Amino acid sequence: MNKSARFLLHAFVLLAVTVAFAGERACEWTNVTRIVAVGDVHGDYGQLVTCLRNAGVITETNTWAGGKTHLVQTGDILDRGPSSKQAMDLLMALEPQAERAGGMVHPLLGNHEAMVLAGDYSYLDPHEADAYGGLDEFKKSMAAEGKYGQWIRGHQAIIRINDILFVHGGITGTQTNRSLAEINARAAAALGPRDVTKAGDSIEVLWCRDLALAPKADLESMLAPVFRKYDVRHVVIGHTVVKNPPRIKSRLQGAVILIDVGMSRTYRGGPAICLLIENGTFSAVSDEGKTEIETEAQGETFAQEGGFREKLTAIRTEARALEENAPVCPECGKPMKRRTAKAGSNAGHDFWGCTGYPACKGVRKIERPESTGTTGGENTANR
Repeated sequence: MNKSARFLLHAFVLLAVTVAFAGERACEWTNVTRIVAVGDVHGDYGQLVTCLRNAGVITETNTWAGGKTHLVQTGDILDRGPSSKQAMDLLMALEPQAERAGGMVHPLLGNHEAMVLAGDYSYLDPHEADAYGGLDEFKKSMAAEGKYGQWIRGHQAIIRINDILFVHGGITGTQTNRSLAEINARAAAALGPRDVTKAGDSIEVLWCRDLALAPKADLESMLAPVFRKYDVRHVVIGHTVVKNPPRIKSRLQGAVILIDVGMSRTYRGGPAICLLIENGTFSAVSDEGKTEIETEAQGETFAQEGGFREKLTAIRTEARALEENAPVCPECGKPMKRRTAKAGSNAGHDFWGCTGYPACKGVRKIERPESTGTTGGENTANR
């Protein structure tokens, strides 16, 4: 067997093992009474430590103090700051300590982890590689057989704890044709040397910003299929920084909770704030103490076949679709609605446009079959 054949065989075996490992790992937990979630760290070990101490997860000597707490870090430990190695070392040390105490540590994949594993070092802090012994050693440590590369490749992209999804970027109704385990397996298979912009929808949950940026009316329709498919009431995301002021932000009364506050002092310089979920109560924890986040019963109403506005919108959309025999969008699968072109060569003509516009620009031509009906006994087909 020549060298290139051996390399391909090794890569295939590694891919198969990675996919199998990701598929077999648990990604759902229930009856968890205390959860702490930390957003994007971006190479700021000090801010991570502050978050964990404020939340009562670690001691002053950085050992586990959280008991049965589940700690979720929603990805993007790497890039932009100098101390990602220290941050990863801390989380790696806490994993077995938490498990022995009945808790768990859940480091998730972020888009920056995917970028680094793909060989994209565009956002590497000038001093970040120094902690590993230089850029070459940094690259070795992130390889499939490297200490940190192995650890990161074992991370999930999305998990469910109680009735809450945790994911770095987001998830919308167009991605709900797969189970959480399938989403994680596909993300694991997409990691490694490649152009991450060509990974298709395998790692879309790491990059998606729809839940953070979509208009409220669109957000409701995006969430309804997600909540029904995975039987959840909330989605907690990082990736999109909350600014002016930096804070943990709730959308739709807690249906979506954004926890990336830009805490890295070499990036955004935001405060060390994390999310605490204790016995169903959501709070932001910082140096200033604990502040409850208003979640009302929005999650509850979504669980009961969607929020009021979303439910009303869905009823109207379905009614119009039935009335017009509207097709589904070829791009995202949402119902389409009749629209009229306002410009160009087709101005004044009707077409099917996606109800997800402007996020989705899928269109279909309206076919106009010949009429075969009659009026007053007269054939009107050739009128």
